[in-house]
Amino acid sequence: MNHQHPTDPRTSASRLELVRTLGAQAAAVHRAFTRALDRLLAPEGLTHRQFQVLYQVHTHGPQPQNELAEQLAVESQTLVRLLDALERAGWVRRVPDQADRRVKRVELAAAAERIGRVLGHFEELQLAALGAFNEQELSQFLAMHGKLRSGLARQARELETTGS
Repeated sequence: MNHQHPTDPRTSASRLELVRTLGAQAAAVHRAFTRALDRLLAPEGLTHRQFQVLYQVHTHGPQPQNELAEQLAVESQTLVRLLDALERAGWVRRVPDQADRRVKRVELAAAAERIGRVLGHFEELQLAALGAFNEQELSQFLAMHGKLRSGLARQARELETTGS
């Protein structure tokens, strides 16, 4: 695969300019999406961070608290604060693992209709955000997004191995 470094003379000025705006564009999309999601979730008493926890547990089932923190890429202290709030509101519960009582598993505690309503808000937001795309554009966008994610994951692995 051809990976040109920004200082490589074969990297065109226009390509370099596009690459330089990638991070800013991704950050802007993320901010807009989380802002809209926070507004949609507010009537349910949730934030986008809390929703991430609920979505992960809903999608992948009950899981140990430490694994959940890793999956969400958050520090354990951050997850504890999120879980405390979600537990007080009746969304989740932490139960001892049957195999190792020291391990706490996080599971959904809320009634199915509450989770369904929240997931419906999330789907509405995604549909609205992607409404300007036709099916072909959406397929291309998702394929490009997958390539970008794979490239970033590969780069992260390389950096971990080289210690940079």
